[in-house]
Amino acid sequence: MIEINLLPQEIKIKNKGPAVKQGYLLYLLIFIFAGLICIHLGLAVLTLLRQNNLRLLENKWSQLVPQRKALDGSIGYSSAVDSQVLNKLFEQRVCWSGKLNKFSLNLPDGVWFNEITLKQDSFILKGAVISLTKVEMALINSFLDNLKNDNDFMRDFSILEIDSAQRKMIGGYEVVEFNLNGALR
Repeated sequence: MIEINLLPQEIKIKNKGPAVKQGYLLYLLIFIFAGLICIHLGLAVLTLLRQNNLRLLENKWSQLVPQRKALDGSIGYSSAVDSQVLNKLFEQRVCWSGKLNKFSLNLPDGVWFNEITLKQDSFILKGAVISLTKVEMALINSFLDNLKNDNDFMRDFSILEIDSAQRKMIGGYEVVEFNLNGALR
């Protein structure tokens, strides 16, 4: 059947033809299919290479089993020895925070510290005392007696004694400066 369009050229719908020719569509499908086949072949080759690498590493790992067992045995022995050494060190460790707290708790009024020195096996505390009733030495001795009577404090010391005491005038007041020496166990 023949169609006759009598509309003017400006209004007529123009026939553009098919958007995609069927030949191009066939080539596009073949190209996509070939691309998928190449990707699958590449992944298969990569998988085979990784499996081969895994097999080689497992062989090396199995050859190292005797060395690993020997190493595990020595690590177990050394960790037991290390834990014994660490336990001994912790037992010998001096808890200085507790010691300093005991110093402050046993400190009588009028006594203050100027310097605390700790060396390998010795302890030196330099302090001063002031008393308006002239009982400076009694305050120092009561401080030292309180420390010596505290068993928790004295367990790390073999000796704790006053080394020297000296009277000085500071600002019109008589002050006694003293040194307290201790030997650690």
